[in-house]
Amino acid sequence: MIINKIIIRNFRSYYGDNTFEFKDGLTLIIGDNGDGKTTFFEALEWLFNTSQTEDKTERVLSAKRKKELLDNETDSVRVVMYFKSEGDSDKIVEKSLDFTRDGDSIIPSNYQFNGYDCIGSERIMRSGKQMLDSCFDTYMRRYCLFKGENNLNVFEDEKALNTLVEKFSDIRDFDSFVLLTDNLEITSDKAYKKELKSDDKISKLAKTYEMLQIEIMTKIREVKSDLERQESVASDYQVRIEDLERNQEASERYQEIKSRINSLTDRKRRLEQQSTENYNLRLLDDEWILCAFPGILREFQVKAAALARTKRKLNKEYITQQARLKGKQEAYEELTILSNGATALPWDLPDLQTMQEMIDEHICKVCGSPAPEGSDAYNFMVRKLEDYKRHLEAQKKENE
Repeated sequence: MIINKIIIRNFRSYYGDNTFEFKDGLTLIIGDNGDGKTTFFEALEWLFNTSQTEDKTERVLSAKRKKELLDNETDSVRVVMYFKSEGDSDKIVEKSLDFTRDGDSIIPSNYQFNGYDCIGSERIMRSGKQMLDSCFDTYMRRYCLFKGENNLNVFEDEKALNTLVEKFSDIRDFDSFVLLTDNLEITSDKAYKKELKSDDKISKLAKTYEMLQIEIMTKIREVKSDLERQESVASDYQVRIEDLERNQEASERYQEIKSRINSLTDRKRRLEQQSTENYNLRLLDDEWILCAFPGILREFQVKAAALARTKRKLNKEYITQQARLKGKQEAYEELTILSNGATALPWDLPDLQTMQEMIDEHICKVCGSPAPEGSDAYNFMVRKLEDYKRHLEAQKKENE
């Protein structure tokens, strides 16, 4: 019998419905004094008691529920067990009893003790007593009803243990098997010796088999010894596995920290790459979000151009100073200012801002020649700037 679930309703200290579901393996019921451990087994004992056709005692009713009962109100005490017999369908056995308050008295009624065979979704009703007797032997139940050790008393009653062995064990047949084995051994030994005497060939074979038997027994001993070693090794591995399980949390924390370190390392690498970028150029080259605000963009472009001029001027002055210190007159002559004192262009310009700068300063910074306002050189730069603007506008529309 395998118990799957037990429901206890209003039985002594169990108030209302209380459900206990059991899984495979050993089940332990623990709790402090007064938590209901003993009452749990007494409820099962009440359910398993098939010797009484009815049990209408008021003592099984929950004291709390009895106190709450109103006049003419009815409630029930119920114990239900869901179980499965070996190689059989699911079964249910249920014992219940109704109680009604009549003034200061509690009147029991409607005692039921039913069993059910569950075949698919269908339940076939049977007698609860007959079902328990067929699934749980009455004699065996005497020693298994949770308080059966009081009846067993194997330490004081010499016959108690013999009774259990005779009822539940096949050990009583052991002597007959031993006797039969001895007789077979004697008979086989006689036949063996007889054949040895009557046939030399068989005698030689017997000696060969004896040697083979000794060899096999030696191998068996070696295998047993090897098994013992393997058990020792397995025990060591078990200890190591337990150590690994205990260290699992530390390993998981290590992996988490390692992952965070890798993440921070990747972030550091990205930040280092970003720190080498020229964002002043990126804002313009990538047509960044400032392009949606022309006024802010123009102001930014003017300031960026002014900053570029200042940077080039400071760079030129630094190189000039270094050239003077080193006495490199050629470097000084190459970095001299243009005809009207304007700052020379870098090698990869002009762009839109630089062309506007040349017009404003009246000098061509490509060849270094002056370009006064109204001169051919000045008018040429103005036309080139207009052409450049129209080219950029056409390119912008094409991109859109």
